[in-house]
Amino acid sequence: MPIRHGASLSALSGSGPVAVVALDAGGPLTGGAVHEGLVDVGLMFITDPTIEAAGLVERVDARGLEPAVSITPVVRIEIVERWGTDLVAVIESISARLTTRLGGR
Repeated sequence: MPIRHGASLSALSGSGPVAVVALDAGGPLTGGAVHEGLVDVGLMFITDPTIEAAGLVERVDARGLEPAVSITPVVRIEIVERWGTDLVAVIESISARLTTRLGGR
């Protein structure tokens, strides 16, 4: 069965071949393939609300195949110019609390 990123569950246990299919990391193609059972494993993001809704679980990456990513708020300069330092302060406050772990663990 093809997968997106990493190895299939059978391959991770050492009992089967691996096929990699390029999809849209964390997008509707990957989510759809996982939800429909077309792939064993898909690269999704823990902030995706469809994960919980579909009853999926996070597979721990014990081999470090996917590095943690930083969450970076991006705002157009026109917005900062319009709303000023109050907006910047709010964004910086939120940014300081962001983590790559679900629930801040």
